[in-house]
Amino acid sequence: MPATIWEATAPASVPVVDLISLRNRIINGDMRVDQRNAGAAVTVNSAVYTYAVDRWAGFGQAADGVFTLQQLSATPPEGFTNYLRATVTTADAAIGAAQNYLLAHKIEGYNVADFDFGKSTAKSTVLSIRVRSSLAGTFSGSLLNNGADRAYVFTFTINAPNVWEYKTIVLPGDVTGTWTVDNTTGVFIFISLGVGSNFKGASAVWGNTLLYAATGSVDLIGTNGATLDIAAAQFESGTVATEFERRFFSDELDRCQRYYEKAAYEIWSGNVTSGNNNYIWTRFRTLKRIAPVIVGVDLGVASFPAGVPSFVGIPSTTDGFRAEKTANATASGFFAFSWTASAEL
Repeated sequence: MPATIWEATAPASVPVVDLISLRNRIINGDMRVDQRNAGAAVTVNSAVYTYAVDRWAGFGQAADGVFTLQQLSATPPEGFTNYLRATVTTADAAIGAAQNYLLAHKIEGYNVADFDFGKSTAKSTVLSIRVRSSLAGTFSGSLLNNGADRAYVFTFTINAPNVWEYKTIVLPGDVTGTWTVDNTTGVFIFISLGVGSNFKGASAVWGNTLLYAATGSVDLIGTNGATLDIAAAQFESGTVATEFERRFFSDELDRCQRYYEKAAYEIWSGNVTSGNNNYIWTRFRTLKRIAPVIVGVDLGVASFPAGVPSFVGIPSTTDGFRAEKTANATASGFFAFSWTASAEL
């Protein structure tokens, strides 16, 4: 009897594109990972990047307007569990020409190298997001290179307040300019919460001027208590948005920890000799983008008879670090500490 040959085919109801992984170049687009704040609100009131959920940061001003960023789960869009909310807590109704209030996501150059930005073969891309705001109107943002000398301003319209809406924005590839393809920032994605006139301009065109928003777009920061919610953010190659790429939580956490990792507890134990230092080598869960900045926090738990020693130096590499504490005991004992490692773009 001849052998029976079975042919396996995908069910007709499953689009082939849904089976393709690594489409979404945004990390933590569904806002599930929040190592720093565990759902607590973070205040953005300075002109530095202030991180909320992993990979998403706010940029503000040291004076005038203030907003908070917070991971929420109360009323997410259908099919998702979390979203990121920006809430204006101090309005700035008269934004200075050089002032900016922004939501930012940075993508490492390695992760967008195949988009060929800066070449004649540059690919078109699509940004898709679920958005909700207490304000209706035309909102805007921009795509920017690392040198901040190539920008593409985009717009999206929120039709009704306090309702989740799905937006897709086609962004043509930039055939000129310099786009980094290493472990530095390859692409900035900004969403404007309010931008001064120096950084507003025409939309839907590549230009050599640093721009964050479109002229005439909504400035959320101008209304006290106003909110903007973002969920299911995806940035991919092509001209048609595909379904949001869903990844296991553990996979998304690994991606996030390339840039930031937080440990709740480390412990060192062993014999101590008076006058000598104590060391512990700790390995990261994920290889870091660069040798990170380590911040160690002594938990005040120790059995050394002379008390708890302090950190002296914490040199690090991309795969781990050495914590060092001065010896001040003559017997065996232990100490405990927590730490964070930041290798942010």
